[in-house]
Amino acid sequence: MKQAKYDIFISYRRKDETGKEWGTQNARNIVQALENRGYKGRVFFDHDKIGPEDFEQKILGAIKQSQLFICILTKNAMDNCVNKNDWVRREILEAAKHNVKIIPIEVDNLFNGYPKDMISDLDIIKRLQHSKVHMDSSF
Repeated sequence: MKQAKYDIFISYRRKDETGKEWGTQNARNIVQALENRGYKGRVFFDHDKIGPEDFEQKILGAIKQSQLFICILTKNAMDNCVNKNDWVRREILEAAKHNVKIIPIEVDNLFNGYPKDMISDLDIIKRLQHSKVHMDSSF
């Protein structure tokens, strides 16, 4: 088994089509919950881990160096994955390429499914059981 720098990589869609930052805030809340449960310094969250270095190199390198890949599924999270250069798409494919365990998490019942024209390479995430979390006061 590979030696991982991170236990968990957090992948998320920052904004939906209206500009609402569902993903960023939900990702931040999940990171905080993980850190409160002993994962401090072991979760890769791009808001905390990327400085002036090359964004692409840092993101793709962190995925390779992670044991788990959490993909946060909020409203329309997968819609842009039909675009070749979409970051969520690239991150999922990178995790699959390096056999990083992928865990899709649906937040607050906002996820509205996968686009009909999504590439078949991303079917891996559709076949996985999705965990559901609610970001209310009990989270």
